[in-house]
Amino acid sequence: MAIIQKYIKEIIKATTELKTELSEIERKEPVICFRGENKDYGETKLTPTLFRDTSEYPLDIELIELLSDYGVIEGTDTSLLSKTIDGQHYISVSRLLDITFSMLPALYFATCNNEIENKKIKYDSFVYIFGFPATFSPNSEYINKYYDEVVKGNFTPFPKDFKVITHSYNNQRIRAQNGGFILFPGRASSKIPKEYYKAIKIDRIDIEELREDLENYFCITESNIFPEKDKRRNLILKKLKTSPVNRKNSSLFENELDYYLMRIEFEVKRKHNKNNNLVETKRFLRRESSYLKLFLKNNRNNIDKFEEFEKKVELQL
Repeated sequence: MAIIQKYIKEIIKATTELKTELSEIERKEPVICFRGENKDYGETKLTPTLFRDTSEYPLDIELIELLSDYGVIEGTDTSLLSKTIDGQHYISVSRLLDITFSMLPALYFATCNNEIENKKIKYDSFVYIFGFPATFSPNSEYINKYYDEVVKGNFTPFPKDFKVITHSYNNQRIRAQNGGFILFPGRASSKIPKEYYKAIKIDRIDIEELREDLENYFCITESNIFPEKDKRRNLILKKLKTSPVNRKNSSLFENELDYYLMRIEFEVKRKHNKNNNLVETKRFLRRESSYLKLFLKNNRNNIDKFEEFEKKVELQL
């Protein structure tokens, strides 16, 4: 049996388990995506490079300007998010974490660039399977405004409100990898809670054979299958129905608050279903309540009806 069969079966099993668990707390289909990492990064696993060592790199606007100055950005779109996405696949230094919506590219990246010592693979690798309640289009007005305000320092977001950004067909590399991103909005790294993912370890002794199988059976090397335009209609319509932010007249603050409350409800249900520990759940809610009060304080000047939102929060938490 080809070694790739073993890992595909493991990933499918873990994905099915995650979807089943999430279906118990969410009526709609969860968003499933993957990421491959070529070793165990410990405390910095599932973390954008920007936050692994912030002392080396300028943050946000400065970085985006440098990407433009050095001609790294190819796209004609002038939005800050589009520039960051274009630059991500050349210089992976941003608040975006690369993901893919296909397990095969995740397997490929899990086996890439693994350090070799005496012609032996040095590290075990990992494929992470994520389940999120919602995604955002990189072309949506909301997510672009949100990103602009965050990187310009005009808006203080919840640092744990990770936003999954779907792939854009405007970028050739993202097309090839069926890729997307997880946006980390804070000024420092926040860990993705364990309730959102499962991990599959790839033994180092299997990595070389697995890479050969990916090439021989799926032609996964430095390129991938490019989807045809006429196949995208149903996908676009499906994404449109599941978009969590559709209120054009709502403020950035209102949308962020609603997304935060949705995320908290999601995490509480996951924690309760996995552990059934009321004490731990109450502790989590107290901690999140303190984050929420700080968020309200930081953004008080951005809203007209501060007390109204405070009451809304108290009712839902």
